[in-house]
Amino acid sequence: MTMIRHEARLFGLDLSGLGQDFQQAWQGMARWPLVAWLRPAARIDCLRPDGTTVACQGLRPLPRTHSAGKAPFVAVELPEDIVLRHQVRLPQLPAADRDAALALEAQRLSPFPATDTVWCVWQRGGAQNTADASQPAWQMAITSRALVQAHWDRVRPAVASRLGTPDAWPEIWIPRGDGAYESLAGFGESARQRAQAVGARVNIGILVLVLACLGALAVTPTAQLRLRAIDAAGRFEQVQAQAQPLLQQREAFVKAEGQLQNLVESMGAPVSVLQVLDAVTRALPDDTTLQTFQLTHSDAPARTPKVSITGQAPNAAALMQQLGNLPGFKEVRAPSPAVKPLGAVKESFTIEFVVDTAVFAPATTQAQAPAPMPAPAASAPAAAASAPQAAASGAAPAGAVPASSPVSAPQNAASAAATPASAASTPQAPSAKP
Repeated sequence: MTMIRHEARLFGLDLSGLGQDFQQAWQGMARWPLVAWLRPAARIDCLRPDGTTVACQGLRPLPRTHSAGKAPFVAVELPEDIVLRHQVRLPQLPAADRDAALALEAQRLSPFPATDTVWCVWQRGGAQNTADASQPAWQMAITSRALVQAHWDRVRPAVASRLGTPDAWPEIWIPRGDGAYESLAGFGESARQRAQAVGARVNIGILVLVLACLGALAVTPTAQLRLRAIDAAGRFEQVQAQAQPLLQQREAFVKAEGQLQNLVESMGAPVSVLQVLDAVTRALPDDTTLQTFQLTHSDAPARTPKVSITGQAPNAAALMQQLGNLPGFKEVRAPSPAVKPLGAVKESFTIEFVVDTAVFAPATTQAQAPAPMPAPAASAPAAAASAPQAAASGAAPAGAVPASSPVSAPQNAASAAATPASAASTPQAPSAKP
């Protein structure tokens, strides 16, 4: 039958001992001064085998200046004649494996039944343990629950009044040999541990509150600046909304002013823009594309017109030569070389030249020339009246001028009428003389 194994692995890493590693790290951090301050040790009065009482802070005795008898908790120190001590060396193991190995070693070394055996263990300090860090030494203390009960019955009258109930147990301590004590589990240590846990939670709460206040003090200026920026942005949007009509009017005014300025410049230009554009358009071949046309003038008083064109042509050099041969275009040059993009069939060019003001005069100059005077309206009836007279008089002389213009029509008609009269009077002169 195939067994299904559930392994806590992530990317090939075994995570089964992650919790134990964190617990071990936290136990090591508990010895730091700051963390130890967060978990304050309770005050305990320890009753020694000789009948004296010593004041302790946690599992360590306080200096003699501190008087005993006022602590909320009580502990009883076991005499050395009922405690078995043994030193055990173990390799570096995880916390769970180490505890299991120590429990097995305690059961193996204990001369008491398994149900009656109580023991405690602590890591031995000093240079001997530091020298061999690969296999630290552990000090183990083993005793019997019955022996502990017998010792408690002997010292009960001395501390029974300080316990809450008659059946309550004090803490049972064993000297470690370095001045501190180690507590046997399963007696009255739970009350002290609960009080220490409450004190730790209170201290952690106070620390979190202080850090929150410090964080608020640190963030307050930044928050104020952000709120001010948000308020300023909102007001700026309101001002923009209020000023939008004025901005549109200003934009229209600037546009109209620019158009007016262009109109003034065009009217006062020394050459006609339309004539120059027409000349350039006629000069360009059919296969040439003109993209931009710009006519500028230099500063007064010369105001020399200058044209800049850009476009595409098969041969920009030939186009420059063709423009240079035209009348009115001079100083033809290319401010930048012609470029033929990859895959294109035409060259992109930029050509500049100066316009001759004598060739391209503005249209206003031609408009100022005197126009011919129109003929009077009465000339038409006069010409019509002279036509019957000319027909009545017979044939007109060969040298008569036809009525081609409105101005000479009356004169021609009058001369035509006078000529037959003179012709008729000429043959009558000889007949009168005989």
